[in-house]
Amino acid sequence: DLDGATALLEQALATFDPREKFGVVACLHGMGMVASLRGNAQRAATLFGAAHKIREELGAPIAPFEQDEYDQAALGVRSQLGEDEFARLLAEGRGLSLNAAIAYASQKSPTLLTDKSPFPLAEKSPYPHAEKSPSPSGGGQGGGSGWGR
Repeated sequence: DLDGATALLEQALATFDPREKFGVVACLHGMGMVASLRGNAQRAATLFGAAHKIREELGAPIAPFEQDEYDQAALGVRSQLGEDEFARLLAEGRGLSLNAAIAYASQKSPTLLTDKSPFPLAEKSPYPHAEKSPSPSGGGQGGGSGWGR
């Protein structure tokens, strides 16, 4: 049920504080997988690129039990787009800031954000609370509660 999966991923992504990068990357990856299953290769490649960048920053590769499924999806996307376009869109996704990747994933259309978009590519968060109070889990940034710092 791709509609149900999309709704759950969108809800989860909206719930995570952007500093909860492990949760965000899981959502971006999942949304890329759904996009690939829907045949939206451009969106899938862009989301895969954004997820790859965050995974590299975290030192958290795709889990082994998900690797084969991802490889099949990426092969299908690459076949749809061609090697050059696939590489270009992966790079475009990798070039998105964390907040821009979240905003892009939250869009219903597959277009990339520009400076005229509601959430420009700048690092300013579309989530006002993210700048004011740390997440209870410490935002995945070295542990601790994050409170009282």
